[in-house]
Amino acid sequence: MRYASIPVFGATWFKGSWFGRAVQWNGLRFAYALLKLSDYDNSFPWRRVAEGLTVSAMYQQDQEGEDVALWSDSVSLITGKKVKWVFSPAQILKCVYKLIGRDPEPATKTIVANGNEIRITTRGEITSASIEGGSLKLSLKYPTGQRGQIVIFGLKPGANFSVDANGAKLQKLPQLSADKEGWFALPAYSALLVALPQGDSVKLTISGFELRPPSLIPKHVSELRFEFETDIEGWLAANDVTDFDVSDGCMSGVAIGNDPYLIRPNVRILGDDCKKIRIRMSVTGGTSAQFYWATEDSPQFSEDKSIHFKVLPDGQFHIYEIDVGSHAMWRGKRIRAIRLDPTSASPNASFKVDWIRGERQ
Repeated sequence: MRYASIPVFGATWFKGSWFGRAVQWNGLRFAYALLKLSDYDNSFPWRRVAEGLTVSAMYQQDQEGEDVALWSDSVSLITGKKVKWVFSPAQILKCVYKLIGRDPEPATKTIVANGNEIRITTRGEITSASIEGGSLKLSLKYPTGQRGQIVIFGLKPGANFSVDANGAKLQKLPQLSADKEGWFALPAYSALLVALPQGDSVKLTISGFELRPPSLIPKHVSELRFEFETDIEGWLAANDVTDFDVSDGCMSGVAIGNDPYLIRPNVRILGDDCKKIRIRMSVTGGTSAQFYWATEDSPQFSEDKSIHFKVLPDGQFHIYEIDVGSHAMWRGKRIRAIRLDPTSASPNASFKVDWIRGERQ
């Protein structure tokens, strides 16, 4: 059988020979890699080989019976006997979609501006990408009938930020939606998500931003001291928080639900080395906040590892002190993550955190 894949020339445990046995799921993985390669290299007909591997898998699908459209883990090319384990057509279709220009996997393009990298990821084809006159200009192609979505890392919206698609201004979305065109920013992570208007091709112009490297992977910290002078220092807006950012030396955001909270993973401290947590914070709504932690032997956030504390919702900064050292689930524990619920049951309340510091006494 042409293009059938024999991935191993040998035997398993000196018993089952792989000579003359097609294992086409190996071939399909190879085929998809070749299709990716063919986008950048034409020194060999990679695409033709990938197409042959894909068609061979189609011939190996059952045409009738209870396994119709399925295909075996392996088949003898001498006797035609198939093993009983079967696969769905998904892996075949992945190559088919790529062959017809509907790649199921996104692709990323990187451009450099003033020494800063901007990374652009989408499932469509990025035909051009450049910085012109301080604006990011992109030309994108999508299959007919498919709404494009794009993620861009490395820029932060400024005061005059705008996103234009084919000359029409897109609106800011309160949250990202697959059904509505518009844009949604995650300024703390230097990320922009755009849901594009439906069409075969889109010319996108993004203006009014500042270049800023993304901060996505929290570094390990061995001391609880977060000052938020220039970035979010590894904190993540995990739930019911929008407009999450760092500005004027504060971590800030707006609650969009009843349970907003922020988490800081990759903490490595001993509970006995930190007796109190002090937080300088302002909130405009709600009267109660909560501080959680996770430990090495109990790695999930839970009520038994938390402390409630009252807050003043006057929009002014106050220092709140949390006596973690007296808590049985903190003393003697290895702390691995912390969480702050800056307010509760107060949608649309805004908050600012000037600093968070752990104290030995």
